[in-house]
Amino acid sequence: MSKTPKSIKEISEYFALVRDSIKKLKASNDAVEIGSIVISDSVILSINSGSNRKEKLQRLRDLCIAVREIQYGLAKNNIWMRGGISHDDAFFNSNHPPAEPGALNS
Repeated sequence: MSKTPKSIKEISEYFALVRDSIKKLKASNDAVEIGSIVISDSVILSINSGSNRKEKLQRLRDLCIAVREIQYGLAKNNIWMRGGISHDDAFFNSNHPPAEPGALNS
């Protein structure tokens, strides 16, 4: 990717849109705590899964809403992002990249 003024502007807009979307999600009254890290062109979200079936389903719903809101905010600005959701234990800290237990134990 060339570092033309246009591409730098587009990248800056992308990061600003993602940050704004995440900030809005965290500010909403009914949102559970959602962790986030932006690495290159990836947005990584984390959420605790909950302790019972009802809580797990609610948290999964909250995570899907978060993904929808970020993708919608980007799409409104003609930035199209594909996504996926996976479930696994992971160490997640906004100051460091996420790591799975296998990586921590190696």
